[in-house]
Amino acid sequence: MRKWFESYMANRRETYIKDPSVCISFYKEENQRKKEYSGRQLLELIQNAEDEAPQGSGKVEIWFEENKLVIANNGQPFSKKGLESLMTPNVSAKLKDDQKIG
Repeated sequence: MRKWFESYMANRRETYIKDPSVCISFYKEENQRKKEYSGRQLLELIQNAEDEAPQGSGKVEIWFEENKLVIANNGQPFSKKGLESLMTPNVSAKLKDDQKIG
């Protein structure tokens, strides 16, 4: 997965270099999203962890490590589609599911 992600990011950088307007568009979209989620980031991470947790046994751990905030859970790991959705505004790998909250 790491190799795939490194390749994905290299391709994304090439896209930004070839067409800076794509980078600018993503930047503006993320700034808008930041306003919508302001103050909710931790709650969103916890909701996402709950959605992917084994039935009834979800765990979330939050700690500081050197100069980083680490948030871990025992849910499903990211898929390629999930990682892509983090890097592309308004693209979600999640399917509609009434049992999920995040």
